[in-house]
Amino acid sequence: MEATVIIPTFRHSKALLTRAIESVVSQTIFSRCRVIVSDDCSGSGTFRGLASEYSHLENIEFRENASNKGIMPHYSDLSELVSTEFTAILEGDDCWEGGSRLERQISLLRSFANSDLCFGRVLVDLVDKKEAIIRPVVSNSLNRLVHFEEILSDNYIATFSNCTYRTAAWKSSVQAAQDGYDWLTNLLVIDRNPAIFLNDVITRYHVTASGSWSGLLSKNKKAKIALTLSALANALPQRRLYISEVMRAL
Repeated sequence: MEATVIIPTFRHSKALLTRAIESVVSQTIFSRCRVIVSDDCSGSGTFRGLASEYSHLENIEFRENASNKGIMPHYSDLSELVSTEFTAILEGDDCWEGGSRLERQISLLRSFANSDLCFGRVLVDLVDKKEAIIRPVVSNSLNRLVHFEEILSDNYIATFSNCTYRTAAWKSSVQAAQDGYDWLTNLLVIDRNPAIFLNDVITRYHVTASGSWSGLLSKNKKAKIALTLSALANALPQRRLYISEVMRAL
């Protein structure tokens, strides 16, 4: 297999999870991918029903945690299951845009041997407002390399669902990023090598007011950001001065 696609889910609706899986099945290189759909002990019949519906596709595996792990421990456990060169992530309430997006990301990673992460533009689906915005806003049509300082200042990668990684870099970073979710993981990856920005909308990111991030009060968001930055400074002491400047701006 060329790549592993990880689809973590927790209490996502059947409609959203089906949409996510179908966006992977439609990929040009789907037959060359191992797909792991992993439920973090949601305790509903929706997940088991979907597993039965997709049983005819031998490269899709459905698994359930015996107890609720939480987001980052769940990812850490899943990283141990991956042996392919590349890993792509699609969270269960998001979906991919375009049937060639995974093939394009892997092609770019093969072309730029010194990059471990490829991401693109995101269509942020603001469900409660019934509108969508595209991030990042760019003034040209060029793909380019993105460095650590840029993502530290503005996390426009936005979500794990937007990312394809070299597996070795993702494994070591996700296992070290238990306090900071996707932003911390990606900064640890990009600290070693710049990321590749694919200037095309390749991900639909589902956002609701009750989401794990959107539902937080402003002060709680700041506290989580500070926790992430503190963990980053401890992991990358050589970056501490610059990280401290970002922390002071909170």
